[in-house]
Amino acid sequence: MNNKHLTFEERSIIEDLLNKGEKIHKIAPKLGRPDSSIVREVQRNRYVCHNTQAFCIYLWK
Repeated sequence: MNNKHLTFEERSIIEDLLNKGEKIHKIAPKLGRPDSSIVREVQRNRYVCHNTQAFCIYLWK
């Protein structure tokens, strides 16, 4: 894949799989991307919310 940017669909897939407990090195091949691209995307865009019922990580606002 020659695109430098991840699409919204790819970002949604990453978020869903991370919320299901999937590891980044398992997600990257599913998207045809290097592990480092996924790691940078997550580090750059994640935020954590704390509510009374659950602890969750959201990647994009």
